[in-house]
Amino acid sequence: MQIADHMAADGYKDAGYEYVNVDDCWMAKERGPDGRLQADPKRFPSGMKALGDYVSKEWVIKREREREREREREIFYVFCYQNI
Repeated sequence: MQIADHMAADGYKDAGYEYVNVDDCWMAKERGPDGRLQADPKRFPSGMKALGDYVSKEWVIKREREREREREREIFYVFCYQNI
């Protein structure tokens, strides 16, 4: 989750990046009881779904805030420079 936050804070999201890919070192050494791969509980204590949900939620919230700020700038421009 920290990496996703850094990507947003460092401007990667603003540059157009939309995804956080976790392609290696995410799985535990042992498979789950059902035989499926599972997330490393030390690195991802809440699991991979929680990571995906967090990134989606946080980036959507930040995108909505950016749109609100842009709309406020547009309104400011209209009132300040259009003599309304």
